[in-house]
Amino acid sequence: MLNNGLIIDNIYQIISEIGSGGMGVIYLGYHLRLRKYIVLKKLKDSRKDIRQLRNEVDILKGLHHSYLPQVYDFINYNGSVYTVIDYIEGYDLKYYIDNNYQITEGQLIKWLRQLCEVLDYLHSHNPQVLHSDIKPANIIITTNGDICLIDFGISLYNTNVIMGLSMNYSSPEQLYNYDCEMQGIPSTVNVDSRTDIFSLGVTLYHVMTRYTPSIKNYPPPPISEFDTGYSEQLQDIIQKAMSYQPADRYQSARQMLKAVDNMKKQDARYKGYVIVQILSSLFCVMLIIGGVLMVYDGMSKTVTSSFQKEYSEFVSLVSKGSPEIGEKGREILNNSDYRSVLDDDKKADIFHAIGDYYYDNEDYYNAAYNYSDCLSLKKSEINYRDYTMALISDNRIDEAKNEIQKIQSEYSSSPVVSLLNADICYKTKDYKNAVSLTKSLIQSLSNDSENLYTANYILGKSLSALNQSDKAIEAYEAARQQKETALILRTIGSEQLKTAEQADYSQEYKNAYNTFKLLDEKYCALTDDIINLAQSAMLAGDNSQYDFCKNKLLDETAKNEDCRVYIMLCMLSDATSDNQTEGYLKKTRELYNSLSQQEKSYISSESLAKTKELYRQYCGQEWE
Repeated sequence: MLNNGLIIDNIYQIISEIGSGGMGVIYLGYHLRLRKYIVLKKLKDSRKDIRQLRNEVDILKGLHHSYLPQVYDFINYNGSVYTVIDYIEGYDLKYYIDNNYQITEGQLIKWLRQLCEVLDYLHSHNPQVLHSDIKPANIIITTNGDICLIDFGISLYNTNVIMGLSMNYSSPEQLYNYDCEMQGIPSTVNVDSRTDIFSLGVTLYHVMTRYTPSIKNYPPPPISEFDTGYSEQLQDIIQKAMSYQPADRYQSARQMLKAVDNMKKQDARYKGYVIVQILSSLFCVMLIIGGVLMVYDGMSKTVTSSFQKEYSEFVSLVSKGSPEIGEKGREILNNSDYRSVLDDDKKADIFHAIGDYYYDNEDYYNAAYNYSDCLSLKKSEINYRDYTMALISDNRIDEAKNEIQKIQSEYSSSPVVSLLNADICYKTKDYKNAVSLTKSLIQSLSNDSENLYTANYILGKSLSALNQSDKAIEAYEAARQQKETALILRTIGSEQLKTAEQADYSQEYKNAYNTFKLLDEKYCALTDDIINLAQSAMLAGDNSQYDFCKNKLLDETAKNEDCRVYIMLCMLSDATSDNQTEGYLKKTRELYNSLSQQEKSYISSESLAKTKELYRQYCGQEWE
């Protein structure tokens, strides 16, 4: 059970439990970086190991479609596994059924087409993805009137493993496999994309007839026995989809979609008009062609203009290191209107920028994932380098070594190999070799600013690990000369704080303050950056900056309730004799007591002791 208000990985805040689905307990949450609502699902399936679950979530994260929620993350928290996905606003089809909404044929056909499109996308994916649990409760009608298919399990092609099972909607072959599993006997029936076709048919049958189907009493009454008001052609499509034998159903979602698109051609009234329409079309064809060309040209210019505007917004977010980079990038990649103008190079650039954001924020798993997508579209030394560095940082050393072999094969004289070997030395705590390799490499690089930046960054990390902070700062500053980023400023500021703490040197605290202030001015600062900004000002004794820092901390409290922010706010409030200090202290105690033991371990014992002392002074009682 996750408590309301709990923050996981400093990113996801739990708002409330909102139910249980086919895959597990479901929580509404808030993504503190993207500033949007998300859903966390606790997976029930304990038969799989973490690696297998992670691989399956990796596949789901690679799915990008207008009618699917985006899967963001895979979390292993306190021994339980969660997936993080988009929160979709709207009502599911079950709500429409339960409340007796009358759905027009046009609306139903629109939703059916969209469902066929998204199933065709899933079934055509490599590896193939089966939803395996299609039912009214798993089809959301969004606020713009489109469908969103949610809560899907995953099953690779030609398997009898079933992730979801709903008695009234699952296919006969799913239920047969389930019965075999319960009896402990092997199943001989494979499940493929036709099981999703069946469940889709039964779901639409329920919507049309309001009769709850049951596979135990199959077949249900034909749709024609109900006074539905839907056309014979639509009824025939749904009846075929829900055929008991897989061979009698549509063999693919694409085939079903074609049948929906051809509905009018099966209408006798339509056939009577065909000849007249053809003759009329011949008379008008020249005028129409001219008009279509003008319209197409206008639409093309509109799409191009819209894309350029959104892409420019994305580039602007990238330049600031904004947490909205991922959301905006995926929005562009998923926009089907941009297919004509979004080439592989631009797609690769978007994936790379998203990967950079995750890498800079130490989310190496998601960094590697996005770099991998980039590399699949555009092979280059830099793309190989960044993907491999993300693997190294994520402790996937063996995978990284495989990538290094590929680089050696394709780019025999590339300095990237030495860079990556130095990064492996750093990750495996062989700091002296990391320093030696990077120093040697820096001497051989001349105008290669990309690799000089990376070499100096690795050198700085290694020197810092050897407690040579002054030299580490020099290396980081050399990297900054090649390319200034939020990451390099953050790293310099943190190293300056470390130097100041070791020598109790107030000037270095001032230097750290100036670095974090510059980061805040030019980029999107993280919560940790604002805490370091305030801490640097206090340790430097620069009370002229206290009010500024306090206001920055208050801005952070408006975004999320981080106990560490309130601790720093209490100290600054006390230092400025603010009459809000007591209220901040009470809020801090409330937040601290709601944290898990793991989360409490992230709070410095020194700052916590100071806060408890302030609590005694201002509140007149002990903290406990």
